[in-house]
Amino acid sequence: RRFAGSIAKRVRVDGGVAIRKSLDLLVDRSGYDLRPHVDAPGKLVTLILYLDDEPDGISLGTSIYMPKDREQMRRLELESQREGRAPHRQRVDFIRVATVPHRANTALCFAPGLNSYHGVEPVPGTDAARYLLQYHVLIADHAELVHEGYGPATISAPAMEASVVPALYPPPALP
Repeated sequence: RRFAGSIAKRVRVDGGVAIRKSLDLLVDRSGYDLRPHVDAPGKLVTLILYLDDEPDGISLGTSIYMPKDREQMRRLELESQREGRAPHRQRVDFIRVATVPHRANTALCFAPGLNSYHGVEPVPGTDAARYLLQYHVLIADHAELVHEGYGPATISAPAMEASVVPALYPPPALP
């Protein structure tokens, strides 16, 4: 429900919309680097659940970014969207506004849009690893997308509407 408004701006909901779901177990190792990007337009909700704690002194969390030139980046994203692409951008064009700590049982959840820039700073060290589950709710038929309505027209800090919540992992024991 928290992201219903954001999703409604992007999807035609005449009588409902077909969705599909995706769940991936990921391990990102030393040297991993995910530059700032927005998710593809077909992703309605992204949830990242961290399964372990980051080692002392090494930040492995997901960073949230704001473009230095918001209008130029918006034009680039609209063009990319029309071409069906979601390219990763150069870090020099962004300000990192926050990094969600990679802590076991913590989740980052957001409704992707034109302003939902996120990524992972280069993973340092020789044996660092981050373990996570990534869950997506996706639109099944891209014809249902309202392309020009993808995200709000302005960007404010933080760069996206998101929730960081403790997760129930492992789930509580049943009586």
